[in-house]
Amino acid sequence: MAECRSCTFGMLFRSGWDLFKSNYGACLGFGLLYLLLLIVLVALQFIIGLTLTADASDAMTGHLVVILVSIFFAGVLLGPIMCYLMFRILSRDRGDGAPARSGRYGMLVGIALIGQVIMVPAMIGQALSDPDQFLELRNLPAYMQQTFALEMKKQQANVADSNGEAKQAAAYRKEADELQASIEQTTSEMETYRANRRPLWGGVSALYSLIAGILIVLWLPWAGMAILDPREQVSSVKEALGRGWQLASSARGAIIGVYIVLMLIIFASICALVVPVFFLSLPLAMAIIPGIYRCLRGEVGEGAAAPAMQ
Repeated sequence: MAECRSCTFGMLFRSGWDLFKSNYGACLGFGLLYLLLLIVLVALQFIIGLTLTADASDAMTGHLVVILVSIFFAGVLLGPIMCYLMFRILSRDRGDGAPARSGRYGMLVGIALIGQVIMVPAMIGQALSDPDQFLELRNLPAYMQQTFALEMKKQQANVADSNGEAKQAAAYRKEADELQASIEQTTSEMETYRANRRPLWGGVSALYSLIAGILIVLWLPWAGMAILDPREQVSSVKEALGRGWQLASSARGAIIGVYIVLMLIIFASICALVVPVFFLSLPLAMAIIPGIYRCLRGEVGEGAAAPAMQ
């Protein structure tokens, strides 16, 4: 099987950048689709969490169901679909244009679920760090509505005063006082929920997420691409995991470097009024994985491998 023995940061990033430029339309479309699926996942998490969390006794139940739904959605839908789309970008750029292997969706689900299982401790740690998160969110709409209504009543009272309508102004102020009391009660409940936060669990979760994230990006994307690649002799999830680890073995530092630069580009795009996220960061993110993959296989750069079946 072909692979690059000396892939540098420059080679990996340039390979992804070249795919980004030559397949910009596909990268942009696939990136927007990924964003849409991500929004659906986040919406499901909030809807399920808010629905199942009626009081403090239901808090962890809501979190656990949200974790299970996230694992299913990301493992069965989001991960495999995005792997197919990213391989499509690669196949469009290859000279032979060979499509992805058929009948491999189940194997991709296996790879994606492994990634989700690796992240489960981080999800649990995040839930433990803020167990009353959904209870606090349940109060947020009422708090915003009450705050808006309070400001309206204050303005109405001022207008009534200026018009010499003392009784009407007094009525508005009475309603404003009642709203103020409701706001104070809601604020007190939200502060109680915030007091239950456990920063230590949040720190542990963040540290674990970083370590697990590094492991995942050094392993699973290349396993998923190898599953779909007709130039690879991979027939099981176990073989794909081994091939993914093998491909990245000589370029782990360079791969991490590319991801760090990508994160910096995304952060800079967000700071630049968000718009560049849609037209630069998302399309580039869609091209980086297939770009790195073809470089790891030795398809680009010095000593590029021939396109024949390996």
